[in-house]
Amino acid sequence: MPEISDKVRKNLLDLNYNKHLQYQTTGIIVSLTFAVGVILALLTNQVDFKNPPKLILLGIVSFTIFSLLALLIKREYNLMSDILNEIKNLDF
Repeated sequence: MPEISDKVRKNLLDLNYNKHLQYQTTGIIVSLTFAVGVILALLTNQVDFKNPPKLILLGIVSFTIFSLLALLIKREYNLMSDILNEIKNLDF
């Protein structure tokens, strides 16, 4: 199998970096949209504070979404820094 040139390899790494950057940005946008929606629901009294099961469910869902976002950002940051290091190590 022929060796991949550094230029082609760099382009592939750039594409991979951009793909992961899009995942990260989409996750942040979705989470911020959820947070704004929850804040607006709380401010406009759409959430009944006298109904503990709904508040507990809201807390669990919020915790889950933001925990998954934190894990996604951590994983993507490590992956993207690896990709950037590989790009820097390429010879031109």
